[in-house]
Amino acid sequence: MTRSLPHSAVITIGVVGLNFFGGFAIADTLPEEMMSKEAFLEITETVMHDACDSPDSPFHCMSKDLHLCRVALDTATENCMEVLRGFLPNEIDLNTREASKSGFGNCIDSQFHQEMGAENIDISRCNNGEN
Repeated sequence: MTRSLPHSAVITIGVVGLNFFGGFAIADTLPEEMMSKEAFLEITETVMHDACDSPDSPFHCMSKDLHLCRVALDTATENCMEVLRGFLPNEIDLNTREASKSGFGNCIDSQFHQEMGAENIDISRCNNGEN
């Protein structure tokens, strides 16, 4: 059975389930049963949308310029979402979602750093409480 979530549920899962690991964000409270590809993609995109503005986000703390962060993260998200769209099946089980989150996170991390440029990132800001 495929589960498709209404937009309000996607927003809730995106906000409540936001969890950051090593420079990328993932939703960790997705339902355990099968879900539709589109629902998974919508949740993933929603989680990434405001990551530069969230004080708990590594994108926020490491970026010297939040406007540039937003532009770079939007571009990275768009590029990485296209990769996900290309290989995900229409129905996604838990194992596929976990693998996809990991691959998406690696893609976002790489693309974000490329788009931002090293001169606009200071990762040390994330470890000293300066957001």
